[in-house]
Amino acid sequence: MTALLVLIATIAPLSLVTQGTPAMIPELTRVAGANGWLTPRQFAELYAIVQASPGPNATFLTAYGWRAAGLPGALVAQASMIVPTSILVYGVARSWDRFRERRITIALIRGLSPLAVGFVMASGVTIASAVDRTTLALAVTAGALLVAYFTRVHLLAIVAAAALLGLLGIFG
Repeated sequence: MTALLVLIATIAPLSLVTQGTPAMIPELTRVAGANGWLTPRQFAELYAIVQASPGPNATFLTAYGWRAAGLPGALVAQASMIVPTSILVYGVARSWDRFRERRITIALIRGLSPLAVGFVMASGVTIASAVDRTTLALAVTAGALLVAYFTRVHLLAIVAAAALLGLLGIFG
């Protein structure tokens, strides 16, 4: 299968069940590795670079598609994210008032929420496993997660602290 078809077959269905690009990370990492586009470490580095730049999370798909197939890949990756979800949202918006009280609609909403949380958690594990090569790096990742979850420390302060540790050469 050509890279463009792989991008469509991977991203389009994921766009319908995930709540954004971060939730796609485990599958995108697997596909990139299987097709020789990026190693897990290169994937994590590309994701970090794109996240550090201004713009929406979906900007990552442009860089991902570029690595897979150049400019056509970048365009196809973005279209594969935008077109299916736009069609779905349009259809749901047009029929929401008619179906919102039905049991199947309520069940779908209740079922998709934990699925989205699971996708995001899997994404975190995928990125961490690609870059945490030492026990200390894994401990910093776990510590950052705990601080973010249990305190009101701003996320940028946590990122800055981890960046400082990296600049000091703590991770080797």
